[in-house]
Amino acid sequence: MRINGTGCSLVDNLYSHVPFSTGTFASLRTRQEGDGGLNIGGLVFAEDLAGFAGMKYEEVLHRITGRDTPDSYNLGGPAIIPLVHAAQLLAGRSSVETAFHGVRGNDEAGRRIENLLDGIPVNLSAYHRIAGPTPTTEVFSDPAFDEGRGERSFVNRTGVAGDPRAAVFDEDFFQGDIVFFGGTGLVPPLHDDLTDLTRRARRSGAFVVITTVFDFRNHKRNPHQPWPLVDDYTVVDLVVTDKEEALRITGESQAEGAAQWFIHQGAGAAVVTQGTDEVLIRGRSTRFAPLSVDRLPVCEAVGEQLRTITHPHDTTGCGDNFVGGMLAAMAAQMDRGEQEIDLAAAVACGVVSGGFAATYLGGLYRESEPGEKRDAVALLWEPYRHQVAHRLTLPEKLPV
Repeated sequence: MRINGTGCSLVDNLYSHVPFSTGTFASLRTRQEGDGGLNIGGLVFAEDLAGFAGMKYEEVLHRITGRDTPDSYNLGGPAIIPLVHAAQLLAGRSSVETAFHGVRGNDEAGRRIENLLDGIPVNLSAYHRIAGPTPTTEVFSDPAFDEGRGERSFVNRTGVAGDPRAAVFDEDFFQGDIVFFGGTGLVPPLHDDLTDLTRRARRSGAFVVITTVFDFRNHKRNPHQPWPLVDDYTVVDLVVTDKEEALRITGESQAEGAAQWFIHQGAGAAVVTQGTDEVLIRGRSTRFAPLSVDRLPVCEAVGEQLRTITHPHDTTGCGDNFVGGMLAAMAAQMDRGEQEIDLAAAVACGVVSGGFAATYLGGLYRESEPGEKRDAVALLWEPYRHQVAHRLTLPEKLPV
C-alpha cells in the first residue's frame, strides 16, 4: 500500500517580532489586489514584491526585518507536511509506505531540508536535488498585531519549483494506491499540468486527492475571475480545500455552495475547512460509504489544552496536518481491504490531527521515537468521539 505525493515543499525562514505598524512595512503593503505588495495574513511572490518596491529583493528583505539571517527555520509546504504527518500516524504499519516526489535546490536551504527530514519515515528517493535555489518562504510575525492576537505575512521565492522538471514523473509515481497533489499553486509547472497528471493517475487505478493553496499567480492575472484547477473533476476522488480557496476556485459566494460545486463538476467528494467553524463534507462516489453527516465541528478538547499550554505554539500547519490525518485514515482503511472508505471517520482523524498541530510551533513535529505523535493525537480521539456522538458513531480507536 503506497501513498505517493507531490506538490509544495519548502523551507520556512521565520522572522519574529517584525512590527507591521512601522513606516517601512506600511510603505510596502498592498494597495490593490495583485499589485505585488505585502499582504498581512497572505502571501506574495518575492519577484512581485521587488517590482512593487522598485529594488532588489534582498534589499527589500533587509529593510523589512533589519536582519541578515532569519531567527529560525522550519520545513513547510502543503504537500510534504501532510505526508510526514500521515507517515507518523501510520508508524508501525509496515504495509503502508509514504513517498514524496519533487525537486529541491543544491543550496544551503536544500541541505536544511535534508537535515529536517533526517529520520522522518517518508521515502525521499524521488525527492531530487537539482541546480538552483530551493523554494523558500519568508514568514514575518508580529505578535502585537490586532491588539495582541498576532498575525503573519509571507513572501515566497519559487526557486526550482518553477523548473519544468518539477512536473516530470516516472511511471512509478502514478502506481501509488493514493496519489496526492498538495498545494500545486506554488509549483507553477505542476499546477499548469494538473489535469493531465490527475488523468494519468486515474488511468493507473489510483485514488486521486487534490488539496489547494491560495493561487497568487492566477489571482494576480485575473483578480476577479475563478482560479483554474483541473479541467476534468471526474478523475478526482477527493478535493480538500479551505473556505476562501473554495470560493475563489468555484466563484460561489458561500462555502456550502462551493462544496457542492465540486460534486456537480464530477469530483467524488469534497471537504471544505472553515477555520474554527465546522468542516463541510460532500460526497457522491461509490468509493465512499454513504455519508451520515455533512459537517463536523472542530475539537473542543484542543481549545481546553490551548488555555493551559505555556510552551510556544501556533496555528502554522494545522490545515496541512488535517490533510495528513485524512490521508492516513483513508490509507489504513484501504490497507485493511475495506471496499468503501468511511469519509466522515477520515475527516474526524483530520480534525484531531489539525487540532494537535495548534499545540506546538510550526507544522513539522519532530518525534523522539516512532509513534510519539500518533499517541499524542490519539489522546484527542476519545473526547472528540464523545463530542460528536450525537451526530456520528466513530471507531473506538484512532482509525489508523
